[in-house]
Amino acid sequence: YLFQKNIYTRIIGAVSGSLVFYIISNFGVWSLGSYGYSLDGLLICYIAAIPFYSNTLISTILYSGLIETINTVYKRYNLT
Repeated sequence: YLFQKNIYTRIIGAVSGSLVFYIISNFGVWSLGSYGYSLDGLLICYIAAIPFYSNTLISTILYSGLIETINTVYKRYNLT
């Protein structure tokens, strides 16, 4: 049960972390004026970045899984 809870927590953390990064970074791109200072420009900016979000999400999940695996092995074999 603890292992399942840990996996779900990691997945939720990876998804929410990459979503926050997507929102903040694309707002920054829009604020530089690349898409115009309007609601339409903001929406176009977020829509244009959707293909990049999938890559961010996949890499975040893979790397967080890798880090968790290394941490578990490190703790299990007491490699301090």
